[in-house]
Amino acid sequence: MSLELREVVLTYAPHTALECRALDGVSLRVEDGEFVGIMGRTGCGKSTLLQVAAGLMRPAEGTVLVDGEDIYAPGYRRSRLCERMGVLFQYPEKQLFETTVEREVSFALRHTDLTMAERRERVCRALELVGFDYQKVREQSPLGFSGGEKRRLAIAGVLAARPGILLLDEPIAGLDPVGRQEFLALTDRLCGEGVTVLLVSHNADALADHARRIVILENGVLAADGPVEQVFSRREELARWGVSPGQAAECAEQLRTRGEEVPPDVIRYGELLPYLLRMGRRRER
Repeated sequence: MSLELREVVLTYAPHTALECRALDGVSLRVEDGEFVGIMGRTGCGKSTLLQVAAGLMRPAEGTVLVDGEDIYAPGYRRSRLCERMGVLFQYPEKQLFETTVEREVSFALRHTDLTMAERRERVCRALELVGFDYQKVREQSPLGFSGGEKRRLAIAGVLAARPGILLLDEPIAGLDPVGRQEFLALTDRLCGEGVTVLLVSHNADALADHARRIVILENGVLAADGPVEQVFSRREELARWGVSPGQAAECAEQLRTRGEEVPPDVIRYGELLPYLLRMGRRRER
């Protein structure tokens, strides 16, 4: 499912002393099954971009298209948008409220035409996707799980609706390395099944390993949009935008300053390892 923003403008507190243009003519197209990482310094417009794309905030100017349909056009059925798009805000585990896991995960399905059996099948599938056994957890309180487990339950609640587009705002913030890797592996799997993913994160190493494209916002303007390797190789501009290319890229740069022949597009730990091994072998001689 494709998503497109055309010349989107959104201003907070317009015509007041606090006026702030959060998005300034942003145009972006994401194709079916793409995994796009969104980066930028705090306050640059990342979360606002997701909210506009999700139909939660109407832009002052511009158009938002989902599969070619303008979601803000008169007559557009908003319930259809809810069926197509899943949104996960930062720290979703704090938003759990139902009495059982099954009720929590099925909440978004209550006003659909699905039968009870169809809802149960979707809940079971969503829980399995995030690593839970439906029969073991269905009657448990979602509030009794650990922080990481609660986040996985919140994600299951989004996945139960089977959205074609996932908008994720800092979903890996605060997760331990294992939880982070499990979540990113899940997004990879969903992309492989045709789900379109936009993920806001400050974790450049995670995005380098999993995203296909990187979009960088600066003061509400689209500053960069391209393949991960190309964007993360623009070191001087990244520093100006307040974005780190990640620890692997920083390590590669340190090796280059020491005279090692490491290509500028080395931005992942897996790509860096052969050069580190080569250095180790030289020192052993």
